Amino acid sequence: RDAPGRVFSVRCAGIADARGTVRASDSLLVQATGRYARRVLAIGTQEEVRAHPAFAAAEPVDGPDRVVAPALVNAHAHLDLTHIGPQPMGEGGFAAWIDMVRRGRHTQEADIAASVRAGIDLLLRGGAVAVGDIAGSVGGAPSLAPARALDSAGLSGVSFLEFFALSPDGSPGLDRAQEQMNAWTPTSMRLGLEPHAPYSASLGAYERARATGAPICTHLAESMAERELIARGAGPIAAMLDGLGLWSSDVAASFGQGLSPVAHLRSVLDGVLAVHLNDLNDADVALLAESRARVAYCPRASTYFGAPEAFGPHRYRDLLAAGVPVALGTDSIINLPAESIEGRGICVLDEARLLLERDGVAPEVLAAMLYRHAPVALGLTEQVFKAGVEVLGLISVESDGGDAARALVASRGGVALA
Repeated sequence: RDAPGRVFSVRCAGIADARGTVRASDSLLVQATGRYARRVLAIGTQEEVRAHPAFAAAEPVDGPDRVVAPALVNAHAHLDLTHIGPQPMGEGGFAAWIDMVRRGRHTQEADIAASVRAGIDLLLRGGAVAVGDIAGSVGGAPSLAPARALDSAGLSGVSFLEFFALSPDGSPGLDRAQEQMNAWTPTSMRLGLEPHAPYSASLGAYERARATGAPICTHLAESMAERELIARGAGPIAAMLDGLGLWSSDVAASFGQGLSPVAHLRSVLDGVLAVHLNDLNDADVALLAESRARVAYCPRASTYFGAPEAFGPHRYRDLLAAGVPVALGTDSIINLPAESIEGRGICVLDEARLLLERDGVAPEVLAAMLYRHAPVALGLTEQVFKAGVEVLGLISVESDGGDAARALVASRGGVALA
């Protein structure tokens, strides 16, 4: 890392990118263009790479037992919760879990920044150099500490400033988030907005957020409690809002129309990055495709919250078949297994491996989710190895001697970030 201008010749057991396994290629010639970014000068056989004029000055990097791939993009994370660590789901359901997070999150800028920096270390251990991170709302306003920490570390992606706003026009939550956006301009990251969820932000808040032109992300169709609130205007989330003094006749009037969460947001979904989507019907899938929404799916989080038991198998394959880009994310450290964190940090390859082993998803489909859909979800470019193209970075994992894409998504060992 941190070697702009230097050229490296990489020999390996195989190469994978957004297309899956890159055939007939076992060598790369790359030039460092940033802290993590690498420009591909040549790709092919060893003889083809040696023919490039820059090869003579290249530093050799040999990994005969390694598969090389672009660095990873984690489409959805909550790095400001890293200090809480992995936790059991516990009793009390989703509303109780939300209350646990509210009580456990940091409220001071220095503490938030420290938690995010710890999360960045875990992301890098897992091979990710780009992330769609949620900058949580504290005291009614999101913090810029996560974006500042990510930007300082040279990561790419979007820091989505979270806000809660049940008022018809989205004030004061959206106003405070916009003030934060106007207070600072990052260099490597982008700032976006995250109306938290349809049970914590009004349709007017979503409309105003989209009108800013900023990238928009939202949690959507995540739990049975959310379905109950949207469709019937009742249930544990309604009780929680009432306990917080946020429930009123005006708020209640916006729910209880018998709609699904996706249908509730149908007028504001265009181009939005919708996260989780555990609770979908056929009409929802069609609506997401028509609206050009993008999706971040966090398989281990879905399992942690018991979504398959509540709603049946996640419909990510139906979304992909309908043309909806589905990226992979990890959600917060709270829902990740402790042994996974200890093994290789916060690693989106572990999400891919779950789909490979549980659902039998083809490695090339998983590669597209990792390297095509995830970058696009955050406004980045598809990650492919072609001469003249710059990738976000390089990683390598141990090869099993077979197909490179399968070895990548099936890997369990350490991820080397080059």
